[in-house]
Amino acid sequence: MKATVQLRNTTGTPVSVIGCGSLFQVVLSNDKVTPALGWLGCAQTFTIPVGTSKFPVVVAGSYVSCGEGGPGPSCVAGRPPPLPPGHYQARLYQNPVVALTPSPTKVTVTRARS
Repeated sequence: MKATVQLRNTTGTPVSVIGCGSLFQVVLSNDKVTPALGWLGCAQTFTIPVGTSKFPVVVAGSYVSCGEGGPGPSCVAGRPPPLPPGHYQARLYQNPVVALTPSPTKVTVTRARS
């Protein structure tokens, strides 16, 4: 699912931060599914201009990671499996933290139609 993180810089000057790939991740979680976040390791400068900026993010309907014999779910065709149907919360994560984190958004995951 595509989403947008909207950020308003009211400082009066552009803000530069160091990140990698993206400053934001939006991940689904609930009492049974907790995210195992990963951030790329590079040094990339992001400049947040004065005013409102929009940052595209993808909210995956699958686990973040998988493996064989580990604590997480087993991979399906080499990829993380889809999340089980149910109620989740979409939470914003930042690296580095550049703004106040909003409250989670309720999301319902259903089975894909055949």
